[in-house]
Amino acid sequence: YGLPRFWDWLTWSFLASLLFISLAAMNYGWMVLLLFRLALRPPNEALCSPAFVQFSSMQLPKVSCLSRAKTTLTMSKQTPWQERTVEVTRQISTSSIQKYQLSCKIFNPHLLDTSVSSLSGAPLVVIHGGPGLPSDYLLPLADNDTFSNRAILFYDQLGCGLSSAPNDIAAYSVHLSINDLEVIISTLLGSHKFHLYGHSYGGMLAYEYLRLMAERSQTEDEDDSTFAVSPNQCLSVILSSTPTSISESDKSQNDIMMELLAQDPSKITLDERFRLRCQCRTPAVPEPLLNAFRKAGKIWAGTDVVSEFECLQPSTTKRLSSSAKMPSVRIMRGEYDFITEDMMTLWRTGGFFNHHSVQETVFKGGSHFCLLEKGQEYRKVIESFLVENDLNKHEPRA
Repeated sequence: YGLPRFWDWLTWSFLASLLFISLAAMNYGWMVLLLFRLALRPPNEALCSPAFVQFSSMQLPKVSCLSRAKTTLTMSKQTPWQERTVEVTRQISTSSIQKYQLSCKIFNPHLLDTSVSSLSGAPLVVIHGGPGLPSDYLLPLADNDTFSNRAILFYDQLGCGLSSAPNDIAAYSVHLSINDLEVIISTLLGSHKFHLYGHSYGGMLAYEYLRLMAERSQTEDEDDSTFAVSPNQCLSVILSSTPTSISESDKSQNDIMMELLAQDPSKITLDERFRLRCQCRTPAVPEPLLNAFRKAGKIWAGTDVVSEFECLQPSTTKRLSSSAKMPSVRIMRGEYDFITEDMMTLWRTGGFFNHHSVQETVFKGGSHFCLLEKGQEYRKVIESFLVENDLNKHEPRA
């Protein structure tokens, strides 16, 4: 009676040992636990027991078991993300209005609840660059606990990422992108005061949005109810690696390209040498940036479509009302960024802001995608600036 059970167990053990040896090299050791679990289960235990279901529902790990486990634990502790869509419209022709969806991700969405928002920092609205490079590469802003007390709103501009991507070029323009930003803010933030962050081309959109908001409110009899977003809702703005004009940025990049070709005429390695010089100086391209490139736009993409875009100084032809004052500013760049110190000087001295509260940070050893190189340092600089300007959260900006 006992002999068949013994041979049964021995057979299972032998097979499990063989599989363990072959699979261990591929870091699938968790499957061995399943085999032993099956071999030693009581005779009447069903294969659909909770233990079996738990193992069988796991995805095959692409990294070592230990790394996978750490990633899973970290993600389970993170504050949940919320995915939303916001509808925007385009009148392509005189006869029809097209509706499109913009994909949004909100980090710490519970902090937008009015019952808790008074105890948290004002939310941060993040605008990605490109045009056409979606927000994936900026999502590491929400890594670790730097912004644990603040909601962060990311969105993909029309034509890239998970947002709608109309094929008609008439659906795109800088002006329409600024209108979309206002729709995003009014729909998802309502009356919340907020901070604005723009990277590269996204910083230009952020500035132009604030300039237009300031000009709108330059009237003696101000009535904020006429605006989808109140002109004084924005507490501060961060312009990261942002030029004042696309042509200046393109010229800087072309100059670096020519310098690299003079050092080594090989065009095969030129793109990688350019990346390591002034775009992203990490040994390998970071995964968030790769994800963004995979989802990049096809129609409204690259600086060629906005080659004439340049930021304008705010108009002062009318009386400057209190809310027409633009918010506090921090400009940032990496030491090796193709956005040069001369371009940063223009932001400070070129009359772009109707105040003198412009702070500057240069990240040593960093370049254009500085967040992906200097993550923790970068986040701390941002949060410190936001906290400083949260002081005006409950008061009208003077």
